[in-house]
Amino acid sequence: MNIQLLNNIATAWSVGAIVLASAGIVVKSENLFKASVIICVVSVVVTLLTNP
Repeated sequence: MNIQLLNNIATAWSVGAIVLASAGIVVKSENLFKASVIICVVSVVVTLLTNP
């Protein structure tokens, strides 16, 4: 697996998680917000692991 590709995917996930969190706040969906937080945490971990 290409490190740069993983990094790009993690960045895209972070952006997606922010969008999901915003949507969760707008529609007042706690599950949507929790899911976006989990995605964001995972993407940050992946980014940290793939950046030497």
